[in-house]
Amino acid sequence: IRMNALEILTADHRKHEELLEHLSEGRTYAEFRDELIRHVHVEEEIFYPRLFEIEDLKEVVTVALEEH
Repeated sequence: IRMNALEILTADHRKHEELLEHLSEGRTYAEFRDELIRHVHVEEEIFYPRLFEIEDLKEVVTVALEEH
């Protein structure tokens, strides 16, 4: 299945919420860390650079990057 960056990031956010809920049930922090590393890569290398290419979104993307 091919997913776009927005679909990946949305699915990641759901998975991260689930992982946080399960950390106390024996899931490891390493598993969560690995998921976050992949997520950050998609955001920083794919999602935000593509949005930044759209002139009308540059200011919004800059603020989002600063806050995120």
